[in-house]
Amino acid sequence: MDVRDDKESISVTEMKTTEEPGQTPKWLPFPRNVRTFLLPLQVLCKNPVLVSVEDKVFKCSKVVLVANCQIFSSTLEIGHTLKLTASCLSSKRFIFAYGWMVTNHAAIPYEEMINMLMVADFLKCSPLEKSILTIFNDVDGYLVKDSVRFYFEVIEKGEKGDRLAREMLPRVGHSFLILVASKEFAKVTAKQLYDLLSSSHLAVQSESEVLWAVICWLREDYENRQEHGGYLFKQLQNKRIWIKDPLCPYLNRTSKLSMKMFRDYLQLLNAEPEANFLSRIEILSPEIPPAVPQENILDKILENIYENILSSS
Repeated sequence: MDVRDDKESISVTEMKTTEEPGQTPKWLPFPRNVRTFLLPLQVLCKNPVLVSVEDKVFKCSKVVLVANCQIFSSTLEIGHTLKLTASCLSSKRFIFAYGWMVTNHAAIPYEEMINMLMVADFLKCSPLEKSILTIFNDVDGYLVKDSVRFYFEVIEKGEKGDRLAREMLPRVGHSFLILVASKEFAKVTAKQLYDLLSSSHLAVQSESEVLWAVICWLREDYENRQEHGGYLFKQLQNKRIWIKDPLCPYLNRTSKLSMKMFRDYLQLLNAEPEANFLSRIEILSPEIPPAVPQENILDKILENIYENILSSS
């Protein structure tokens, strides 16, 4: 790919991304095993098209763009310049995206992951989106300390962000308790919370923790949120991933789990890195009962649930 700035043309390999002084950039490699195919050089150089992003014009392979991005399926003409404009798209991010399409060892800066997901959505480049989500949802990968932050970052993107957030649940679900402990949890919409609760990827020690998470959310704005309680409570007792946290204060309790016990535990989680929590939890076999004994959840919902919501912690 060539890139043209006014009349001067330079190679994309000569363009270096700029980093803040003193910072060492972290890069995320994206292997090609989840994308389409790699084209030979002679095909890449044939039938070039021009794509304009910000103040730069890129000379790209029409075959590559059409093969990877639906947005180009009926908009590219040889010899014409197609101008792309979107709040998520910059010339640098287009270089990252196109580089992923044509090279074996593409990578993007760590902090650009969510932006690149939005770029993939804009370009309708499902192979790139799938590649990024595959890296993100690798529970044993190197994104362990930032999954909750990235999740909240993507749901702030609106309706498109909600769709991508659902695709991130296999990874975020393992950090569900960390997510509930964060201050951002109180700000999620009813639809976003419904998506979370209906996921089979939630890792908890008891369905009682899911119940109290819903109550915590309702209590933040009970007057406006009470109408959502019915369908949110119906998502209790879905299939879950049972875990055991040895530092959980109510792990071996004999009394029922209370709001205060749960919120004290959330304060403990909120004071530590996500990676610490993930490194110490034990994932139990589906055949093993939950680590924290649970009451009959549906009975408890019917029994004094709104008094619990309205009462002080």
